[in-house]
Amino acid sequence: MDELTARIALLEAEIARTARHRDQAGRTRAAADALFGARPPAPPLPAKPDDEQCRPSPCGAASPYSGSDP
Repeated sequence: MDELTARIALLEAEIARTARHRDQAGRTRAAADALFGARPPAPPLPAKPDDEQCRPSPCGAASPYSGSDP
């Protein structure tokens, strides 16, 4: 049981260290935002093509994604 208690204590210490690091990163980000302004939100990702376009063409026909002209 002593080994389990030691492992729990080690994990709790790591959780506390990680929480301190997260909090410090948040304070650093807040200071940067205060100095330089908040970063604008990232643009949305492009839409994925539907599954029909991604399937291989039957009978060896050229695919729109193969890079070769038919």
